[in-house]
Amino acid sequence: MQGLFLGGIYDNLGLRQGIWKDLDENFWDQAQIIQRGQYFNSKKIGRWKIINKNQIIGGGQYDDYRQKIGKWSELYRNFFSHSSSMCDIIHEGEYKDGKKIGYWIILAMNQEIGGGLYNDLGLKNGLWVEFSSGLQNSSQFIYKGNYLNGLKQGQWNTYFRDPFFYKKFELIGGGRYDNNGFKDGLWIDINESFHKYKDQVHIFFRLNQFTYNGEYKNNKQHGRWYIMYKKQRGQQFNQIGGGSFNQYGMKDGIWVEFADWYASESLVMFRGEYQNSQKFGRWDIRFKYGNFYDYQLIGGGTYDINGLKQGQWIDMNEHSYTLNSLITYNGEYKDNVKQGFWKTMFWSYLTMANFEQSGGGSFNQCGMKDGKWIELHPQFSLYTQIIHIGDYRNGQKCGKWDTCILETKSNKFEKIGGGWYDLDGVKYGIWVDLIDKATIFSSITFRGGYINGKKSGNWIIMHRDQNFNYIQIGGGSFDQNGFKNGIWIELGGDYYKYVRKIRDFQG
Repeated sequence: MQGLFLGGIYDNLGLRQGIWKDLDENFWDQAQIIQRGQYFNSKKIGRWKIINKNQIIGGGQYDDYRQKIGKWSELYRNFFSHSSSMCDIIHEGEYKDGKKIGYWIILAMNQEIGGGLYNDLGLKNGLWVEFSSGLQNSSQFIYKGNYLNGLKQGQWNTYFRDPFFYKKFELIGGGRYDNNGFKDGLWIDINESFHKYKDQVHIFFRLNQFTYNGEYKNNKQHGRWYIMYKKQRGQQFNQIGGGSFNQYGMKDGIWVEFADWYASESLVMFRGEYQNSQKFGRWDIRFKYGNFYDYQLIGGGTYDINGLKQGQWIDMNEHSYTLNSLITYNGEYKDNVKQGFWKTMFWSYLTMANFEQSGGGSFNQCGMKDGKWIELHPQFSLYTQIIHIGDYRNGQKCGKWDTCILETKSNKFEKIGGGWYDLDGVKYGIWVDLIDKATIFSSITFRGGYINGKKSGNWIIMHRDQNFNYIQIGGGSFDQNGFKNGIWIELGGDYYKYVRKIRDFQG
């Protein structure tokens, strides 16, 4: 990320005056969104612009009373620009005395997908089409129904579409709201992880589709609820789990639940007992891959009467679902705190071999990592077998840490990076950092110096092939504040795609 010129002038009283550039609440590395406009005594006045990559993408006017007036284009709070998965969401409409009035439209990727009316009090009224808070390019839900003075009323329907394959929305859920805006009667709820895609080496994996069917009373789930499942459009939903809610809307008794973060060829089941929505007793974790295998017990443990984990447990790594693998952590809990030595175990769908230990280390009595640890890279999988080896002191990395990757010919781990942490867990000295998307076939490393945890001076970018041959492919300099400065040669977003094509061509 290049350095941005932000800020403005404070007067003698510490109040903002004149033209300022502020970070927008949606600012992040891939969407460097700022706001530009004028302050008077730390209050926004006049025209304010919302800017991304030197282009105006929104904004509007403040009156002399610092209230929004006239036409505005506002970014949704989770706005992401040109992300592989998220949509650019903009709301457009009119303000009067700081309140939204009249018809507002909702735009996604410059296409109108919803909207509705605000009354003179700034409350939603009449028919509205709204979108889910997690709207994505690959997972699109809308909710359609009526408001009365800001409260949802009557029937509301939930629609879904998969934009990669289908242009039309299909009805998949919904129910009724009473006069107080509370859910009432039979409902089909959806989880907003209902259908997403995960990109792993440019292969899309469809995630499972779940709905939750049951009854509401006074906005609380009541009685028996069913978890329904299907793999893809066109198939029928089938019941695969569920349980009961008591009169207070709390889970009670035996429940069968499912992880919503596993790919369509796999299901992860959690089975155990609730008492007043608190897990109790033995809970099992079972895994099923494809249509040809039964559920296998792969983890679990025991909760005490207070809902705290006790004794021996096998926990799951929830982030291994995109990588055709399972990662578990095996060890002991005392009052929900990890104690002693924990093993990190790995299993791949592709080999169907037994779980193998790939890492681990010890926790002290306070549940903090201590001593020697072998940790798996966040994207560890069959083709990304990368580990980090080093020491912890009271939960903080210290001393020398090495980054190692599996060398396919010798089937041994070889060092490809690493560096030093000080006693405060801050990087210092010469480091070789590994850039994301590395595999056992090729990787990109970033070599240079840290001062007080910030990159400083000259850094070089190196490419490594599967034979551990290195070539410099880029680099540049960082200033004393850790910002890139001067001439740089950087990687394009499709670099790994070109590397794979070259490797495939060379055989």
